Amino acid sequence: SLVDGAYEQVMRQGIMSSQNEDLAMAALEVVCHALWPLEKHEFEHALRYVLRCRRPQSESAATTTDTLVATGGFLTIQESTVRLFDSSLSDYFEKTRHRWFPFGHANMAAACLDALWSRKLRQTSGLPLDSRSFYGHSACTWGYYLRACPAGLAVEDMALSYLRNTERLQAGNSTAFKLQPSDML
Repeated sequence: SLVDGAYEQVMRQGIMSSQNEDLAMAALEVVCHALWPLEKHEFEHALRYVLRCRRPQSESAATTTDTLVATGGFLTIQESTVRLFDSSLSDYFEKTRHRWFPFGHANMAAACLDALWSRKLRQTSGLPLDSRSFYGHSACTWGYYLRACPAGLAVEDMALSYLRNTERLQAGNSTAFKLQPSDML
């Protein structure tokens, strides 16, 4: 379609040729693969990890504003969630995301497992960790992302380590079961 052609041109000539290509592509990868819209702070956590997956040698201190600029307006913040600016862009990325983001599911699985593994557990038993954070998103979605990955990736080892740690697994499950459907919109 004409709209897809325009998006293709912006991706190739704008985003892919910019000095902030890694930041823009990582940000788009997070938004295109997230199972529900991420709050700004959830997006920032996922973005930091996906950037580390894409560029292991560097640490990113990019702000959300830097990210919005790097994506050339493809991302916006609406009611504190980071989203693609238009549903036609969502449709375009739904059709082409495997080409643009071949490791998107693996990077999101790794970002989720990082959140589940690195978060300090609460000392008070019975209380779930904050479900309105990337931890909550991670507790619910890491398995989906992992199942969508090709076999043999390093993220499988991360998943096995998480599954073998009973305390972390219980905390993640407790958080996932406490989430309400409205938390996932």
